[in-house]
Amino acid sequence: MIEFSPLEVSAYYAVRVPDLKKARGRERRGPCPVHRGKNDNFAVNMETGTAYCHSQCQQGWDLIGLERELTGTDFITSLTTICSIIGRPEPTRSRVTREEWRSAQIAREREKQERIDVHYFADAATHLAELLLEVLDPCDGERAFHTKLITDLRSDSRAVYLEWCLHHPETLAAFIDAGRNADRRLQERVLHVIRSMAQEDDRDAA
Repeated sequence: MIEFSPLEVSAYYAVRVPDLKKARGRERRGPCPVHRGKNDNFAVNMETGTAYCHSQCQQGWDLIGLERELTGTDFITSLTTICSIIGRPEPTRSRVTREEWRSAQIAREREKQERIDVHYFADAATHLAELLLEVLDPCDGERAFHTKLITDLRSDSRAVYLEWCLHHPETLAAFIDAGRNADRRLQERVLHVIRSMAQEDDRDAA
């Protein structure tokens, strides 16, 4: 995969998205140049150059992928434009090795699959959390967790996805599978079990 230094990343975005503002750590935020947004929903990692639109696009790109998206050009043309912007020697096909070319293709496929998985995960997790809020007792401490989960998913579903990749990979995989298959039956079964447990608790209390 072709890599760019933080200085090169900064030089590129100074041209393509000049209104980026400092957010957290190496992250910068600004209006999305792809759908020409007005709010700061376009997040950029200034270390790697990867970007993600948390608004209309709901999509991420590496530096070359973003240039291709903005200009509609092929890999080499986009790379040539980027090199011109950041001051690198312009590449030719002979300078881009077969391995770099393949790595770029793999990276794009991985990003595409991640976008799909984030969508399925967010859809299934939000739906189940909303169902749980309907049946949990108003004083139940679990409500805070599910409320926060819904809020986080709506504001930055990819960030939640990445967090669950690290800490809850099996649960994440189950949600993705449920979302992919629109498997509301699985979620309804979980809800049924929770309702049954609540009814048993009520009977025990009586």
